[in-house]
Amino acid sequence: MYTISRKRPGRPVIISLCCVVIVLIIETYFALRLYETKISDPQPQRKASFYTAGKLIIFPLSFLTLKKEAKLYYNKYFNSKLTARDSIIVNVPENPIIPDLEFKHHTFDIYETKGEVLRSRENSHEKTQDKMKCELIVRTIDVKVSEAENRNCDLRKILRQFVNSNSTYYRELEQLIPDLTLQLDDDTIAEHWFQLIGSSVWLREYGVHLLTSRIVYSKTGDKDRPVVSLTYVQIFDQHWQELENAELIVPVVEQKEKRKILTKQSKSITYKIMLYPSFAFVPIYYNTKRHRPVFYGSEDPRLILVKNSLGFEEPIINYNLFHKTIARIKKPNDKSETKATGEINFEEVEVAEFYRSMYLGWLWRTQTGKGNVDPTDTKNKEHQYIKTKELMLPNGKRTKTEKNWSPFISYTDRLQSGKDEHIYFIYQYKDLRILKCSFESDLCEWTFQLTDSPNISQLRGGTQLMSITQFLDENLENNYSSMRKIKKSIWANFSKQLAKSQVDEVWIGVPRTALRRCGCGEKLYRPHIVTLARVKNTFALTQVSSSTDFDIDVLSWSGDADHKCVGNNLILPNGISHWQVDYDDRIAQEDVLTLSFSRADITVDIIYIRGVLKNILPLLTEVVKNWKHKAEFSNQLIYCAIEGAFEYCRKYKENVYSDWKSKAPEKL
Repeated sequence: MYTISRKRPGRPVIISLCCVVIVLIIETYFALRLYETKISDPQPQRKASFYTAGKLIIFPLSFLTLKKEAKLYYNKYFNSKLTARDSIIVNVPENPIIPDLEFKHHTFDIYETKGEVLRSRENSHEKTQDKMKCELIVRTIDVKVSEAENRNCDLRKILRQFVNSNSTYYRELEQLIPDLTLQLDDDTIAEHWFQLIGSSVWLREYGVHLLTSRIVYSKTGDKDRPVVSLTYVQIFDQHWQELENAELIVPVVEQKEKRKILTKQSKSITYKIMLYPSFAFVPIYYNTKRHRPVFYGSEDPRLILVKNSLGFEEPIINYNLFHKTIARIKKPNDKSETKATGEINFEEVEVAEFYRSMYLGWLWRTQTGKGNVDPTDTKNKEHQYIKTKELMLPNGKRTKTEKNWSPFISYTDRLQSGKDEHIYFIYQYKDLRILKCSFESDLCEWTFQLTDSPNISQLRGGTQLMSITQFLDENLENNYSSMRKIKKSIWANFSKQLAKSQVDEVWIGVPRTALRRCGCGEKLYRPHIVTLARVKNTFALTQVSSSTDFDIDVLSWSGDADHKCVGNNLILPNGISHWQVDYDDRIAQEDVLTLSFSRADITVDIIYIRGVLKNILPLLTEVVKNWKHKAEFSNQLIYCAIEGAFEYCRKYKENVYSDWKSKAPEKL
């Protein structure tokens, strides 16, 4: 029998073991912290600004209250108790974060109204619009572009939520989408439902991006033959992370929307809750017994911010809609005819007429019933929808189809009245015609017409136009009021130069050309950059670019990457989401424009573009100095831009087929 003696370890050994254990614990702790950091925050610049396990309630900056007071207000006036999982936000970032992305150079041509050049060509007895002029008024600009970022949502998820909501809106539309539940169960949503036309604005009062998109249902699965289009609304934080189960506390402009009153700076302001994400309850006309396809619902919604009577920025959508009207016409009354005189009496009868018209929709206001889209509807007369308004042409007569109006707001008008009372639209770019529509009255008016004849060219639609004048004013103010004072701001110089010119206001926008059978597919859509200037009541295009794709990878219509010139080839600009100066780069001080666009009618994408305004402003200030004759030269710019678009199509087709041939041997 052997005995094992157990000696007690000495103190030095114990101390050594303790040290080893402590080191292991420390290393393990930091390893775990590092692991957690990598998992939870792989991209620090995209870390969410807000996080909550429950509801996220965001009050406007102008609410001027503490979080504790906001909680008391919420509990008292909205009859809702907050839980420990809910969060209230009262201090929000005023500007979105400019992401730390890789940018690459991208060049394109831009045509400008150099009056002396164009007039010299006029005197040479050559036709008004010719290619030689294009060569004399063109220059190339160089911007920087990021990779495209996708913002498509999970359609299966949001449609399941739509069904589960069992809202009055869903129950009303259920007869248009009777197979939705089955499609969810069979997982065939991707075959029939599509999301496109994303348009967003930055809500400074709430520190969020608000994005609308078009959710399309096609029974056959053909994107060109949808049954109905719905408008979906989401909000994102300053890093473009979506905020779900979020409530914006928004002011009520029309007091018929009954809510309890809160006090703000001795003013009585009524507030209500807007829950996101959600479908906007847009009133629509439909007839399930109609066999011919019509395309019901709100098509191509574009967002724009307006300043309302309370001084708040409010989002509205501009869209086209198929709707029903009732007209009274005189019809012969056959019974009244007499053999003696042969006279015929007439009687008035009501007949239904159908049009596709342009509408405005106020996302934060409501209306009861939908008499302004279907006057014979009685079943839904008590239902609540967003407030909408049909935009009527000056003569009060409707055309069968209206679409592709480019909206803009006048900053100088706003300064004069303290709010936005009108919205403007470029009705057509060629033979420039501009509408001015009051938010209150029924009829719009022509505020400018180069000609009174309709002339819809290939250049049309696209994004809203944003005021360069407003951009310069606001960035000049921010520049000198911030801690980063830059005494020799390039933006201050541009602002001074524009102020010396005769021009009252200048805008920038991104329309698109729609070319048919130019050599690549049935349709080819590409963005163009334009600038528009105004002196009193005279408007003119001062710059129009050639087609550009901003180095965006085009998706094929069919989904086959090797057949980009089969079907349609589309890059469709939808909205200027935000525009700001990167003051962190003190030397360059580049402007950063966020553009939303769609590809192949199936995506919601954004791209960041650096230096657009910085490149076009130097010559823009020269262009607008001598205003005379600018309006009459607008058509020359359109002519050059469209000629350039066809040339772009030709080169693009060559590149597509060259790439295809280079890849062909790999597939043999």
